[in-house]
Amino acid sequence: MVVNVVLPFFAARAYLLGDAELGRRARALYARIPPGQNNEITREVKHLLTGSKVSRPVVNSARRQQRLIHIYRVLMGRNR
Repeated sequence: MVVNVVLPFFAARAYLLGDAELGRRARALYARIPPGQNNEITREVKHLLTGSKVSRPVVNSARRQQRLIHIYRVLMGRNR
């Protein structure tokens, strides 16, 4: 919920209010949040990127995990 709701709210608020400090703090927090559990999407994209089913340290933050999900949606044409 923090990654998908709370941080985007504060990032949007910072942008709309022109509050650079709030935006910086939201981005800094986002960079420090650990990833959630692997799921089918993240496992598949990690396999595509690394060419291996062996677990490699591709995802070390929630931000990277969200990027993998975004890559999957773009590559597979799934916007939701």
